[in-house]
Amino acid sequence: MGFTGGDAPDPTYESVCDQRGAGGHTEAVRVTFDPRVVSYDRILAEFWALAGSRAWTRRPGAQYKAALWVTGDAQRATARAFLAEREREELRPENRECVVEVLEFDAWWDAPERHQRYVEKHREAKRRRARDAERWIDDWTQRGATAEEEPSS
Repeated sequence: MGFTGGDAPDPTYESVCDQRGAGGHTEAVRVTFDPRVVSYDRILAEFWALAGSRAWTRRPGAQYKAALWVTGDAQRATARAFLAEREREELRPENRECVVEVLEFDAWWDAPERHQRYVEKHREAKRRRARDAERWIDDWTQRGATAEEEPSS
């Protein structure tokens, strides 16, 4: 996890989150790969599986911009062709155009350690909250509550 796409040197997490767009950086995941092991087409397919639902709505500011940062003409052409194909084949909400930008990769800054592998670090806390919610619902229904009732505190 890190930041790319902006023009200010040494962005911080706070500056990237600034909704005024100071610096113009975007939170991103950097993918380094060996094309003999995994193809760029496969990486694009994985990107789409994870982010494709967000490809039709432009979000304000640069922080969560939908973009593919490419290195070189071959990646640029492949990414553009991939996105054009998705536009032709996908069911688009209200016939919107795909807002994923294809941009030249130029610089990278790692995000602070607390943001690295964030989901992995916080997955157990989410599981605990889900288990607690399930126990609460089970307890609530065992006491004869229905969906219309509010539990007493």
